[in-house]
Amino acid sequence: MFSICIIQLFSSTTFVVPPIVEVDVKLIEGIIVKAGSTIRLPAIMRGLPVPTAKWVIDGEEIKSEGNIKIDTDNFSTVLKGETREIPESVIAKDIVIPPEIEVDATCRDRLTVRVGHNINVVAYVKARPEPEITWSKGESVFEKDKRTTLTNNLPVVQMRIKEATRADHGKYTLKAVNEAGEASATITVNVLDRPGHCQNLKLTYVTKNSCMVSWDAPEDNGGTEITNYIVECREPSIRAWSMISSDCTNRMVKAKLMENHEYLFRVSAENKCGPGPATETKTPILAIDPLQKPGEPENFHVSDIGKNFVFLKWRKPDYDGGSPNLGYYLEKKAKDAEEWEKVHEGVLKETFFMVDKCVENHTYQFRVQSTNDGGESAWVRTSDILVKEEVQKPVLDLKFVGTVVVKAGESVRLEAGLRGKPQPEVTWVKEKTTGDNPRISIDTGHDYSKFLLTKTKRSDTGKYVVTATNSAGSFTAYANVTVLDIPGPVRDMKVSGISTDKCRVVWDPPEDDGGCEVDSYILEKCETRRMVWSTYSASIVTNYCNVTRLVEGNDKPITAKTQYNRPGPPDAPEVTKIGKDEMTVVWAPPENDGGKSITGYILERKEKRAVRWVPVTKSPISERRMKVTNLIPNHEYQFRVKAENEVGLGEPSKPSRPITAKDPIGVQPANIVFLSIFVPKNFLSLSFYSFSDPPGPPSNPRITDTTKTTATFNWGRPFYDGGLDVTGYIVEHKKEGDDDWVQDTTTPLRITEFVVSNLQSGGKYHFRVRALNSEGLGEPSEVEQVVELVDREEVPEFELDAELRKTLVVKSGASIRIFVPIKGRPAPEVTWHKEDVPLKGRAHIDTTESYTLVVIPECTRYDAGKYVLTLENVAGKKSGFVNVRVVDTPGPPVNLKPSEITKHSITLQWEIPIIDGGSKITNYIIEKRDATRKAYSTITANWQKCSYKIPDLEEGAEYYFRVSAENERGIGEPAETPEPIKASQAPSAPDNLIVSDVSKDTATLAWTKPKHDGGSRITGYVIEAQLKDSDQWTHVTTIKALDYTATELVENAEYVFRIFAVNSSGRSEPRESRPAVIKEQTTAPGFDLRGIYQKMVVAKAGDNLKVEIPVLGRPKPLVVWKKEDQELKQTQRINVENTATSTILNINEIKRKDGGQYSMTGKNIFGTVTEIITVQVHDIPGPPTGPIKLDEVSCDYVIISWEAPENDGGVPINNYIVEMRETTGTSWVELAATVIRTTFKAARLTTGIGYQFRVKAQNRYGVGPYITSEPVVAAYPFDVPGQPGIPQIVAFTKDSMTISWNEPSSDGGSPILGYHIERKEKNSILWQRISKALVVGNMFKSPGLIDGIAYEFRVIAENLAGLSKASKPSEMTYALDPVDPPGQPVALNITRHEVTLQWSKPEGDGGFSITGYTVEKRELPNGRWLKANFSNILETNFTVSGLTEDASYEFRVLARNSAGAVSKPSKPSEVIVCRDDIEEPKIDADASFSSAVVVKAGDVFKLDARVTGRPIPSLVWTKDGKELEDTGKLEIKTSDFYTCLINKDSLRRDGGVYALTASNPGGFAKFVFNVKVLDRPGPPEGPLHVTDMTTEKCILSWLPPLHDGGGKIEYYIIQRRETSRLTWTNVATDLQVNRYKVTKLLKGNEYIFRVMAVNKYGVGEPLESEPAVATNPYVPSDPPQAPEVTAITKHSMVVCWGHPEHNGGSSINTYIIERRDKTGLRWVKCNKRTVTDLRFKVSGLTPGHEYEYRILAENAAGLSAPSPSSPFYKACDTIFQPGPPGNPRVLDTSKSSITIAWNKPVYDGGSDITGYIVETCLPEEDEWTIVTPKAGLTATSFTITNLIENQEYKINISALNCEGVGEPASVPGSPKAEDRLLLPEIELDSDLRKVVNIRACSNLRLFILLPSSGILQSLMVDQESGIILLKNVNLHEKHIPSLIPPVPKQVVELETYKKEACISSEFWLKMSMVLVFQ
Repeated sequence: MFSICIIQLFSSTTFVVPPIVEVDVKLIEGIIVKAGSTIRLPAIMRGLPVPTAKWVIDGEEIKSEGNIKIDTDNFSTVLKGETREIPESVIAKDIVIPPEIEVDATCRDRLTVRVGHNINVVAYVKARPEPEITWSKGESVFEKDKRTTLTNNLPVVQMRIKEATRADHGKYTLKAVNEAGEASATITVNVLDRPGHCQNLKLTYVTKNSCMVSWDAPEDNGGTEITNYIVECREPSIRAWSMISSDCTNRMVKAKLMENHEYLFRVSAENKCGPGPATETKTPILAIDPLQKPGEPENFHVSDIGKNFVFLKWRKPDYDGGSPNLGYYLEKKAKDAEEWEKVHEGVLKETFFMVDKCVENHTYQFRVQSTNDGGESAWVRTSDILVKEEVQKPVLDLKFVGTVVVKAGESVRLEAGLRGKPQPEVTWVKEKTTGDNPRISIDTGHDYSKFLLTKTKRSDTGKYVVTATNSAGSFTAYANVTVLDIPGPVRDMKVSGISTDKCRVVWDPPEDDGGCEVDSYILEKCETRRMVWSTYSASIVTNYCNVTRLVEGNDKPITAKTQYNRPGPPDAPEVTKIGKDEMTVVWAPPENDGGKSITGYILERKEKRAVRWVPVTKSPISERRMKVTNLIPNHEYQFRVKAENEVGLGEPSKPSRPITAKDPIGVQPANIVFLSIFVPKNFLSLSFYSFSDPPGPPSNPRITDTTKTTATFNWGRPFYDGGLDVTGYIVEHKKEGDDDWVQDTTTPLRITEFVVSNLQSGGKYHFRVRALNSEGLGEPSEVEQVVELVDREEVPEFELDAELRKTLVVKSGASIRIFVPIKGRPAPEVTWHKEDVPLKGRAHIDTTESYTLVVIPECTRYDAGKYVLTLENVAGKKSGFVNVRVVDTPGPPVNLKPSEITKHSITLQWEIPIIDGGSKITNYIIEKRDATRKAYSTITANWQKCSYKIPDLEEGAEYYFRVSAENERGIGEPAETPEPIKASQAPSAPDNLIVSDVSKDTATLAWTKPKHDGGSRITGYVIEAQLKDSDQWTHVTTIKALDYTATELVENAEYVFRIFAVNSSGRSEPRESRPAVIKEQTTAPGFDLRGIYQKMVVAKAGDNLKVEIPVLGRPKPLVVWKKEDQELKQTQRINVENTATSTILNINEIKRKDGGQYSMTGKNIFGTVTEIITVQVHDIPGPPTGPIKLDEVSCDYVIISWEAPENDGGVPINNYIVEMRETTGTSWVELAATVIRTTFKAARLTTGIGYQFRVKAQNRYGVGPYITSEPVVAAYPFDVPGQPGIPQIVAFTKDSMTISWNEPSSDGGSPILGYHIERKEKNSILWQRISKALVVGNMFKSPGLIDGIAYEFRVIAENLAGLSKASKPSEMTYALDPVDPPGQPVALNITRHEVTLQWSKPEGDGGFSITGYTVEKRELPNGRWLKANFSNILETNFTVSGLTEDASYEFRVLARNSAGAVSKPSKPSEVIVCRDDIEEPKIDADASFSSAVVVKAGDVFKLDARVTGRPIPSLVWTKDGKELEDTGKLEIKTSDFYTCLINKDSLRRDGGVYALTASNPGGFAKFVFNVKVLDRPGPPEGPLHVTDMTTEKCILSWLPPLHDGGGKIEYYIIQRRETSRLTWTNVATDLQVNRYKVTKLLKGNEYIFRVMAVNKYGVGEPLESEPAVATNPYVPSDPPQAPEVTAITKHSMVVCWGHPEHNGGSSINTYIIERRDKTGLRWVKCNKRTVTDLRFKVSGLTPGHEYEYRILAENAAGLSAPSPSSPFYKACDTIFQPGPPGNPRVLDTSKSSITIAWNKPVYDGGSDITGYIVETCLPEEDEWTIVTPKAGLTATSFTITNLIENQEYKINISALNCEGVGEPASVPGSPKAEDRLLLPEIELDSDLRKVVNIRACSNLRLFILLPSSGILQSLMVDQESGIILLKNVNLHEKHIPSLIPPVPKQVVELETYKKEACISSEFWLKMSMVLVFQ
């Protein structure tokens, strides 16, 4: 009987894993049983939760009753029962069910995954028979490939795509088809990714401080809404990007820029998956304003006018056009000139200019325009300027108000503004008195005068008058100056009312109150016998005082304090000993000490040419002699002295005579004596001073330290060295009570310290020292106190201030200052600690013998704590501490971590901050942020505990958390979780573990991600394997990918694999694969082109094309790409990449030329296959084909046309875009964007406006470039007329003018209708139209003019098109009566080509002076009158040149006056024929010019001569071969037969040879004038060389001046200045040579030097050097070359490197070798000694660690930069393959096995032997077979089994280590597999070889070692030995591993009855004879 049973599974709870039934295949195919027999149908159920089962037969449920039993457990169900016959017949046919598809709930509506995750689509298909399942996306059918896995385990159908990309999003269709029908289902998959590139990044509206950044949204938003955009910028020289905006939601932002900086920009879009790739600008922009034409210069005016110059000024334009490169052009024009003349070269940068070479009394106009990179502005003109000398009365403007008040000793500065022409002379006087006061300096410039009075005195009070005088008059101003000083002495002091104990003192106020009211008086008293003054009262405000408490009978003269004065001046000092760098100065005391004793002297010096006195010492000098050192050789010095008492410094003495610092020649200083006599009030004193004396006593003698037997003696140099160098010191001592001094120094000491030794312990001594010079010993200087010799030791002590004994409280940001006085002897060592760590870093510690100071600036909370001070010396040790509390916000909480994580909540816990900021923690603030966001949100701000549960979190989302503590100071630093925390739990099991590929020892596994990741990212997968018939699972690997190839599998073995998913919360349940058998598979090559539709790839130009094609075939085919039958060349842009499963064609930034057919050929041993794909590249179209044609132009429209683009971009042109702009504007207006044809009519234009048009083509990829038309004006076909000619004044009177003009050159295509006449007056800017109607013709009379007014006229033509431009204006003409004609011209000189004419002035000049003449000529007989002069003629003579020889001419002259009126022509001259009248020229000069003309600089010299000759000779003045021109300084006057040269303000360069040359056709004459100008010399001949530069000195060299100024060069002056300063400092002032060594330079400073020559006329011009830096000529060397490592062991390496390319100018002293461990951060120095070689052995390495090395070179300038680092090298011994095993041998053989053994190799290759490999081979063959496991053996013996009986074998044994298989060792001979027969052998133990003693009746147990083969047959014992009974024989054999042959142990047990038993070796021998083996 055959029945059909169906199992139905049901699940009542929420679906997690759908129920599945697994039934044996035999049951599915059907089984046949006999009726009445028992049937058992088992089934296994799967699913979660546990499903329930129901058995159905023919649609009816089977219940467990009768003979049918149903047993159902958790996951299994079994149906048992007896079969029965079916009553009716059954038709045998297949059951047909049409397909039904049910999509899994997880992806039913929409499946959303992130990029990189797996797409897992599950559906359930019900159908019978099994349908054909297909997956498709769009029109493409999906098939299995590297990323896509399609599984059809009906009813479950699954599609799995690994590592999803954005391209995988879309709609997928599942289709099931069988013979009963078909069904389909659509699943929408959305792959979330970061957005793509932003489009069309543009920068507009760029200014100097901002620009607008705009862009379009990305084409791909990543599958989710874009939340914001991130905009950044950077400068090209900086790598880091700066944020402009990180939360921009619009697609435009304004960026702030810095002027003149370049910027790059980038923009990236951000969605919830994160920010996308950035779109960057390719070229930087410069932050400047757009360049335009600048504005016009402002306030253009004449600042000054001279005789032949005009000084012009103007202001910068208000608008510079956006360009800083602003300049100016300046031009001038004479009144009667037509063209403007440029007055300067290049572009002016200043806003002023002096125009010279102007002609006096001539009128000029000037104009200026500004220019920049954008163009030029309009011109700005002046009015007519008459050039003549101006006279202006002086004006002074004192720049202060009221009285100037200063204190005595300060300076008075007065300044006055100055105006006046010519330049006024300024004098300053005080109350009408003048005097030569060295304290006064006056500086007068062009527009100022400054007065400076230094070191003011009370007597300087008064009125200071300043007077300015010039030829126009004078101006006087005054200033009152008050100098405040101490008051003078009181007057007329009287004592009255004297009694026994009191008196009354009255006085008058002082005459001089010091400039202000007397505040109080000081009254002192003194007893005459004591002469000591004591203050009685210091605050008397009246001018009387009652003095009390006097002692009766005492004589007390009463005086006021002011009776004491400052001392008077000493006499002029004398200079005694003189050297090249030192002098000794002596002086006498002042006659008047001011009533108080002299306390010291101040000695000052100055160079002879200097103004300022410089103190020689900083403190007063107690003696009246001083040795002055550090003088400059060959410089003259003067000295003066000031005396000082308690009142103050007195007046300085007169200066000494000037003394030159140089060594004396031929003079013995010791023989010169000066006598100085000074006579005070009541005595005479004579003092003798010699040049050299013994030195004075040393200063400040003192004992600084003592021991029991020594004393350390210190002293200072004597104040007076006796005029000679101190050569040494003599130290002496004497014991207290002794009279004799003992000398301690045998030779003079050169130092000022000496340790006196060998003294008596505890003794008391006196010490003294004397200085010694060449004159002898000086006076001794003795230590004042008696010194006792004891060891000076003192325990360290310190004293804490009261504040420090408490807690020192400091606010954060302030400085911590701990000052502690300390003492101790010897000086204690001071250490500061904080938290047992030495204080360093930010702390500044200053320690002396008396105090220690710790300063920590800008303290923070971390500086709080206990600061421990420790003092220690040999006498003891003391410590103390200071508690510091920094009041600040608290530190971060500690140990912030999650304590519990669920899907929707995370519990955080932490510990209180270590630093509470000095106050109690009040609460905590807890914040969170999504890992994809940047901003934190506050969860709670007032939490008190140290743990918190954050609820309502999104499952699977990652969060950062931070916690901040808060105290009364505020919120402290937050503690943040270092990594994001995900709200998650353990994941579900991975789906569908599939064995996709199998080879002979590998299997490739693939699986899909779990349906549920537990809310946390899957961190990896754990794979395990299980062999068939084994219960043990073996770990294979842990991996993050979704596929894996398991290796080293056993061929032909069957495996089952399982996989676990792992996340941060743990492991999932396992997913098992189906069993797989491991064996090799082979296929022919092939390409899977299903992913490429119709084998065509379309790409957009500029995109990156990546074509990935799966490659099929095993073994892996070799793939070759070709394009158009040419093999594809690999470039950076086009390349091919082959992976294990595919071949990839990459084309970066694809171009149109890259399109075409590409072929790929795959080849392996099974065949070859070739496929072709087509690549099409689409792009925007090219420009339309031009030019743009202007088909029709009218007044309001233009019709244009063009041709289609030659390049349409690969797709049809959709339309054209037409734009238009006015030619006067810059912005384009779009006229139409949908033009289909190639013609367009632009309508609604404005008549007369110029337009330009441009056209762009557009296809579906965008808009192409444009072409632009020529400008066109919307107008009639004809144009307005051209400009009429310039009007000419043909006739004028005082009330009318008649003008005429020429017609325009073009009438514009339409006849001229008439003209309009306009007129304006000279000073007007408005033109008036004076013609009431159109003027026909080209002449017009303008009546109604005003007498004496100048007028201009212009003309405008008109036709049908309109008015033309106005003509240029006519010349300015005055309405005056006409000028009379000049007289008839007369010829003075006639040559072949020239005629010199002369005429008389007109009789009537028309009321204005004649300003010039015009000469006209006419060639006879038929010539016209032509103008003969091209410039204005001022004189009444003129030479007409350019005439034709032998031709006849007439000449006439026209006059012009200053009003512009022109006379009628004069009467023509007589007829003149041009012929030569030749006479050789001669020059007649004064006899005084035969010798040199000598003048002083600044004077004027004049050279003149008369000339004769015909024709009139031409005269040329030259100097040094160059022709001279007439300038403002050099004036040349020439008439026909006379010439003179006048040179003003002569300078040195004006000297030389002047030559006058006269020439005509008859010859030439020449006269030479020699001029010598006496002046200061010129600059030395350069360049000024700076050589041998170091950090302290350099050498200067130069050549003598070319011009010595007419006097011998006496010496040179050298000066220097730092480039950062403007002040020059003298280096040498009396140098005779032209080379000098400059010293005392400062390292790193940049200097400029200059040299000036000096002659008797003064100091010449300087020659300056180039800037030079005071630095050594060498620098640190370049870094050495990258090091390499050789000879590596586990403890050392040898490092080699190369020389630096450049040694920096100094040889390499040593190399520094540094290493760094791969696990560390710090570089460690390897060498302690000097290394000059290029190799170094580094030792002391840690075995197994990896190291990198770098080298630094050191020269005299220091260390170089480090070399590039070497790669990492591992410290390990070098490992090789091991040697052959030793002593290979055969231990045993059998019919099917051979047992061999060997020893370990002698050489293990440097690594432990990990095993051995045994190979066998038949003698006649060469193929070896490995008979051991692949991993090898660990033992040294092995039994080879499964051998052929009686077959010989060759056997090799090889050792293994980590490096591989070593050299084999062969077993000798060819062992044969056969049984071996061996004689029995017994091996006796050493104990058995002796006598064995046993007790009677005891058992004897013998252990007998028998051979490994054979069976013991019998054992017989000799009875003669005394053993009477053989009890039994026990054989024991212990089996050990087969690698070691078994060794049986035979035990023989014998029992004895005698009291003694003896077994000798004979017993054993007899036994050995009867041991029989079979």
